[in-house]
Amino acid sequence: PGVARLAELMRSLGLDRKAIVHGSPAYETKLLPVLREAASHPLHDWLALGANTSFKSDYVPRGHITELRMMENKEAVVRALADAGCQGVLPRSFVLPGAGVSERRDAERLRSLSKVCNFAWETNMTRWVRKPARGAFGMGVSLWDLSAVKRSATDKESFLTSCGAGPEADPSQDLLLQEFLSHPVGVAGKKVEIRAHVLVARDSPLLVFVDPNFVVKWATRTSADSERAWVVNSHAQKLDSLLWSEVATALEAELPAGAAAGVVAGVAAGIRRAVRAVVYAAGMSPKTQNPPRWEIYGADFALDWGDSARTRATPFLLDWNMRPGIGIACRCGLSATMPFVRDAFSIVVAIADALPLPETNLEVVVDEARGLGADVSDICR
Repeated sequence: PGVARLAELMRSLGLDRKAIVHGSPAYETKLLPVLREAASHPLHDWLALGANTSFKSDYVPRGHITELRMMENKEAVVRALADAGCQGVLPRSFVLPGAGVSERRDAERLRSLSKVCNFAWETNMTRWVRKPARGAFGMGVSLWDLSAVKRSATDKESFLTSCGAGPEADPSQDLLLQEFLSHPVGVAGKKVEIRAHVLVARDSPLLVFVDPNFVVKWATRTSADSERAWVVNSHAQKLDSLLWSEVATALEAELPAGAAAGVVAGVAAGIRRAVRAVVYAAGMSPKTQNPPRWEIYGADFALDWGDSARTRATPFLLDWNMRPGIGIACRCGLSATMPFVRDAFSIVVAIADALPLPETNLEVVVDEARGLGADVSDICR
């Protein structure tokens, strides 16, 4: 009965979500009462609900902090982090505007291409990932490989001429060019990427949590199986999933004794650092809102060793999803995703009711009221 009631509550949220806008009567009379009741259900009800194939991620409500619109696509994230002077969060990235829209954008396109081509020549970084700047679900991702161009170039000028022709057949498309990460972290020879769930629980003063129990997307192909094994999304290949603890166990078996713990801790610290940087770059200054706005995000990270020594794995932000699928279908959904949703609802309800925050497994990464996480001077100007 408890699971059936919880499913009914979540389904009602999915059906009513578009009608519930922040600050409307429905927010107080529909959304918050349902969140209160849902958060009161024991964890075993939530785990059982996660096993229910009729449950849909759209049933998980989102807040309305996204009206700031800063993070609505990859291009916005790249530009915001660049403007804020935040370093080391993304792979080296360049925005390449489509041609033929305006003289200003054409000039920006030429400048971006010139930067990419000069950088490729000087550093020998000849493989770049190209993505639609406003793409989703990993669609349209491909490799721009300048290796042959570099080998055949007689001098820098000839290389820049060939490179400057651009990476796409349709130059009118807005693209994002990012460094190809050549030393990905994998398990059993297959690449892994991380989805970290982020809860912006309050925007005034800002309060942000990260779920440390990351969802790990696991490729089912190796580079020997497919040239596109490096693209870890369901549009390129079938995916499996792992628990973050399972990745840690695999690393313990592969790395020298005692090394895995430091690598795992470093990845977690890097993800917390990246989330703080994105929040800072978003310019989420305190707002006067009653009730405080909140939102659930999904942050996707690639893990790269940097070199063959494999002493440190760096998480690089690939995407910041405003309306993330909650990933119930993945094998780790029961033990990772459902506890996160329950904890998120519990925190949102406590804030709305002016109660002490409950004990949860989520980690605070920014708490302006206590002066935590506001200083990102180590990575941003």
